[in-house]
Amino acid sequence: MRRAPELPNVTGSHWNGLVEAAGTPRPVIEQSNAEVSAILARPEVVHDFDEQGMISAGGSPESFGAFMRAEAERWARLVKRASILEE
Repeated sequence: MRRAPELPNVTGSHWNGLVEAAGTPRPVIEQSNAEVSAILARPEVVHDFDEQGMISAGGSPESFGAFMRAEAERWARLVKRASILEE
């Protein structure tokens, strides 16, 4: 593995999310999503996240899946372009 070159125009952030196992029934996914979204909307949770410099953002399972796919594609292109890993 080669050392990564300097990438002055690249910015990134970290994010967290919850995922269900493949094959989880849709009603279970919907219930989990509704419960987590309700928790993330609580004023005390929003406040605690804000105090830590974080953003509490719920959303649909589909939007989170699209976000994760986009992130994976973005970082894969960057790794390839910067020749960070040998093929």
